[in-house]
Amino acid sequence: TVIGVPGAPIRKALFDAGICEDVDYYCEKDREQFYYVIAKGADPARQKEFNEIIKREAERLYREGLNHKTILGFLKTGEYDCREGRTKKASVGLALMNRIRDFWLYDDDKAFDNCDRVGVYKKLMALLDTGYFEEVLREIFLNCDAEMYLLMKPKKGLATDNERKLAEKLAAYKETLSEQQLRQMAANTAALKGYQETPDSPETLAMIPHLKISDINREPEDFPCEKLEKCGVPVLYHEGKTYGIVYLRLAMDITDLPKEELAYVSLMNSI
Repeated sequence: TVIGVPGAPIRKALFDAGICEDVDYYCEKDREQFYYVIAKGADPARQKEFNEIIKREAERLYREGLNHKTILGFLKTGEYDCREGRTKKASVGLALMNRIRDFWLYDDDKAFDNCDRVGVYKKLMALLDTGYFEEVLREIFLNCDAEMYLLMKPKKGLATDNERKLAEKLAAYKETLSEQQLRQMAANTAALKGYQETPDSPETLAMIPHLKISDINREPEDFPCEKLEKCGVPVLYHEGKTYGIVYLRLAMDITDLPKEELAYVSLMNSI
């Protein structure tokens, strides 16, 4: 909330100073954590000013306090995404595997502790008014034991240069090989390619688990529906495993809506 979103205090301060074209951040999840502030299109000559702005804004935020409403909004969004099983990049199964790995790496007995992200968000919400987040801010930006500045400059034609250097390196290595070694390398490559292109035998394919028709239930899945009435409005209630989320779908009678206004229905629905 201090860097990663539009209008975030440190992000805005860097933009107002004209330090860079865009700002991003990244945080390592390992036990030895690193926090990156990434300034894109930055002026290398203003590196000192870049650091001073971050420190100054962090000190102000620590002294005056963070926007707890904004933090609460992020925490509630994160909790909702966890309940729905939403992930940014991977499938739910892969995301859970990565969470287990992050803790399993350090303690076998706590391998599954990282799966309950909903519980983590609830604990963080309970810490909202205790000064916890201000202390995290101070730890990251003001009490850091070590800092590193890394400048990355684009170079035109770098990919072409790297390909040329690799070709030269491989050519030089080839010159050190005997004819027998070259023939053996070619034979190994041909054998590998042949192995990769050879279809699996029927016996091997039969080892892949398959569903039988008898494994599939012939009866359709039952979704119990209870007809209720709330405030004079009929309601169809379905019990389901929603991890604490209530999903509401409204249906309205628009038969009397003029034809010329039908185009606005989808617009009003999205608002």
